[in-house]
Amino acid sequence: MSKIYTISDVAKSLPKSKNKKSSLWVKVFVRPISFLFTTLFINVGFSPWIVSILSAMIAVAGCVFLTVPIISFKIVGVVLIEMWLVMDCVDGNIARVKKQSSKMGEFIDAFSGYYLCAFVYLSIGLAAFHSSKILLIDNYIFIILGAIASISDILARLIHSKYLNYTTSSTSLTPNATANKKSFSYIRLRIEKELGISGLFMPFLIVALIFNIFDIMLLFYLAFSMGGLFITSLYYALKSKVKPLIIFDTTICLGRFDKLNADTINILNQIKTHSRKLVVCILSDELLDTNKYMMSIDDRIKILSALKYVDQVICLNTPHLTVPIDAYYVMPDINQNNLPKELRNTLLKKKPYVIDKNVITNLDHLNFNATDNLINGDSINKKYKIGFASGTFDLFHIGHLNIIKRAAALCEYLIIGVKTDEFFVKLRKEPTALSYEDRCAVVMGIKGVNEVVPIHDYNRLLLLGKYKFDAIFVGDDWKGNENWDHTEKILSLVGVEVVWLERTEGVSSSVLRERIKQLNGGTIGND
Repeated sequence: MSKIYTISDVAKSLPKSKNKKSSLWVKVFVRPISFLFTTLFINVGFSPWIVSILSAMIAVAGCVFLTVPIISFKIVGVVLIEMWLVMDCVDGNIARVKKQSSKMGEFIDAFSGYYLCAFVYLSIGLAAFHSSKILLIDNYIFIILGAIASISDILARLIHSKYLNYTTSSTSLTPNATANKKSFSYIRLRIEKELGISGLFMPFLIVALIFNIFDIMLLFYLAFSMGGLFITSLYYALKSKVKPLIIFDTTICLGRFDKLNADTINILNQIKTHSRKLVVCILSDELLDTNKYMMSIDDRIKILSALKYVDQVICLNTPHLTVPIDAYYVMPDINQNNLPKELRNTLLKKKPYVIDKNVITNLDHLNFNATDNLINGDSINKKYKIGFASGTFDLFHIGHLNIIKRAAALCEYLIIGVKTDEFFVKLRKEPTALSYEDRCAVVMGIKGVNEVVPIHDYNRLLLLGKYKFDAIFVGDDWKGNENWDHTEKILSLVGVEVVWLERTEGVSSSVLRERIKQLNGGTIGND
């Protein structure tokens, strides 16, 4: 017998962060009504996909009814359009309760919304055409203005989506581009939520029906949609002006990639800005005839694959390069003259990528507090809103990567704290192998990290007050530690959960530092 879902089941499935992002109209009126309809549809057996398609049909029907110059038809039209917003919440509710979220589900959900955006202003224009009493204006102008408002709204959305598609590599149709409250994406979303079709528009539509002021409503939303189009177009036009041009289709970067630092991240980032596809090629130890490495090939492949700028990682064991490329770059730790002759000849037939060394030596452009728009994907099933993890992250290894991946899978926005050089020396009485800037650059380059911040001490309550996280992630090797047991109790009193993550056995920065000392004759240094 299939489970019977209740309103309580539906309400509990809604993350607080999701509801917080909704408009006031949705939070107060629409969301509670949607819970009722969700229990009806989910128990009947409707899938999120069916509800999304149904909502698109309701949107179109509402727009059609609104254009008929009969009050009963207009009432039906307004009710159907209001019902569309309820249904737009219902499909998400079902997806959360039954854990059926998918990228195609995102597409269909957006698809139904675009139907309303495409027709609703034109429908209001036709309603104004039939009912407006504004003097000195030919009512036919309202049909034209409605069409302009609809086109402006859709065009603004298209420009915004196209910009994100061309400048990011998200696999989600609705990338989390709004975590930074100072960003244009966040401000645009909040204005659209509160004033657009899921916000003020809905009560305004009811008022327009009651007082027959569709003309005033249309003029307001004409200004709103055209203003949005102008600002969106201007913002992205100016922003794209400073974007580097894509010069190459595919560029390959060859090296050992045994120890990542800020220079490595800078190089890969710079190459990616001029290439549609960046292929990182690890030259195997056999090919280079050396065994002076810290990490295994497998670990290096996993870490490089996790970098935001890298599209593909390969390992070259023979001189035969089979990947089609337009340009190449050989990392500074590799002497190109020492490469096998066949590989050298293959590369010489391609264009060499020239690195701008002024950019490489300037670490100021590495924005450690920048929001990564696309990291954690669809946050629909994420347990926590803001997660926090900290460490030294010296000589970044597979253990560090595993912790970040596990933490990112549990939260919408992940902040990583990196110990400063001074704090590490105070704790360990020895320097790190890599500087604070190097370690931050590597951590910020990993998919799943939204923000990197300095750690000067172990005052977690001070960190909580500053970064407002609701979960702190810790390796389970610290479980049972007296200090952490005390910290867990204190944080639980303020609603913060300590989440213990499995530690990767057999690898640590200490082990890698010893390996470097062996390779370098007993020295390590902060390089």
